[in-house]
Amino acid sequence: MLNIEDFVDIFINEVNEVKDMLMNYFSLDTPQDIIEERVRYEFLSHWISLERLLSIDDHKLDEYSIIAVDSSYQGSWYAHGKALHIIRAVAIDDRGRTFRHLMLEYNASQRPRTISNVVKLLAEASEYNVCLKAVRDTDKPPIVLLDGSLYSRLVHPPVEYLADRHRHVYIETMRSFIELIDEVGKKGGILVGVVKDSTSEHLRLAILKNIILSFLPELEDVALEGSISKLFKMTSKEVRKIDDDHVKKALRKLLNKLRFRESDYSIIMRYAERAGFTRPLLVGCLRSRCFKKFTFIEKVGILSFVLKTWKRHMKTLDKDSREEFKREACSVMLKLKSIPAIFTSYVLPRANELPLRIDVLMPQLELKRFFFFNNVNFINEEPPSEIFLIVKKIVNDYADLTMYNPLLFAVHRMAKITRREFKLYEIALRNMGVNLIPKRRVWVA
Repeated sequence: MLNIEDFVDIFINEVNEVKDMLMNYFSLDTPQDIIEERVRYEFLSHWISLERLLSIDDHKLDEYSIIAVDSSYQGSWYAHGKALHIIRAVAIDDRGRTFRHLMLEYNASQRPRTISNVVKLLAEASEYNVCLKAVRDTDKPPIVLLDGSLYSRLVHPPVEYLADRHRHVYIETMRSFIELIDEVGKKGGILVGVVKDSTSEHLRLAILKNIILSFLPELEDVALEGSISKLFKMTSKEVRKIDDDHVKKALRKLLNKLRFRESDYSIIMRYAERAGFTRPLLVGCLRSRCFKKFTFIEKVGILSFVLKTWKRHMKTLDKDSREEFKREACSVMLKLKSIPAIFTSYVLPRANELPLRIDVLMPQLELKRFFFFNNVNFINEEPPSEIFLIVKKIVNDYADLTMYNPLLFAVHRMAKITRREFKLYEIALRNMGVNLIPKRRVWVA
């Protein structure tokens, strides 16, 4: 049997072949040109020092109840093509109280990825349900810390999943999310998504937009109110009309940059000279598939969309259940249409470490609607004071790269299902007579 030592010679040869390319690809250094200089300038002009937070009274946070939530799932596929997953979610508050939820999901589909998507949505629904218990059990306005992005939770496209169960899981999950949003809003609270690792490009897109407007101010209306994709298409057309070769070359270089992904974290780690945070962004639905679905709803109406999207699921229901599902699905889609756009800010609690991304949803504010705002803009006016309060809370609680937030770290450890734990659950189920037949690869591994 071959060991790692048997591949060392091939590894060394391969590294020698691509070493320079690897060094260049993973470097944070960027060749300096006019566009990169403008990116750096734009970034620093929207970078706020942590000193800005000194004016915020820490006692203001005492008016809120802090609740952290996380979920985990673990599963396996078996020889007869069926899957079993265990999902659990935990919420804890700043008084040390815990709220728990666990569910078993058994399902099969022609596409294993479909089951992965279903389970992911069920795990999110589990988080919202357990969090709802914690929110209802507090007398103070809650600040809910969800582990992960709020944006990614909103941009699941409304579709039917071709699986044995939970074909309408989108409706199930979004109903739970709306209930949580409504309850948090009634109590004057705030929903916060804390993202420890992010590959998003929201900040980068906003920066590139501003650079385009510095060259083409006539596109300002499109930049603020239109879709971001429309802005880039119109920029491409306008470039052809420009007589100044230097400007034309710079804009073509900028448009070329859009063809390649670069995360916001990369920009922050390259240009942030001190600890701080970005001026908040107002972010709408930038995922085209999701945005097009909601645009289609506006054209055909909610009922027609529900009947078309979940027609297979409704065929499995009796008449009364079918009518009940139609009412529920239409209600969920109607309420989703009114969800406000979210605020996003990137925080660097300590220089030369990794940033965090914070998504903030404030249900009580009158803003552009998330699903009909296909854009991202810097907040030029003074942002809501609650955002600075959230940033201060995140910075105050930050310890290091691992302990980025004590409550979220604790709830993650509680919710996490290890592979060893799942094996124990499997043994218990087999002892009860559940026929979980391992795949052949389990035996030969």
